[in-house]
Amino acid sequence: MTTEQESVLAFDEINRKYAGEWLLLRVTKTERDKILEGSVIAHDTDREKIAAMLPRAQEQQPRPSLAFFRAKSPPM
Repeated sequence: MTTEQESVLAFDEINRKYAGEWLLLRVTKTERDKILEGSVIAHDTDREKIAAMLPRAQEQQPRPSLAFFRAKSPPM
């Protein structure tokens, strides 16, 4: 599992960079419920490792500004 320095990236860039990995993302910008950008808190190919981090992250970030998902490459 890798934790990241929290730099803000565009959502498409996040999906390209971490394609196939599970992510815990701090969402920084949305538009009509669509994530536009965020900072990666952690990523790994093992879903359970990232899922285990979710409760602690929610305690630190009580508002619904976290996302947990598997990244996929955007269509070419």
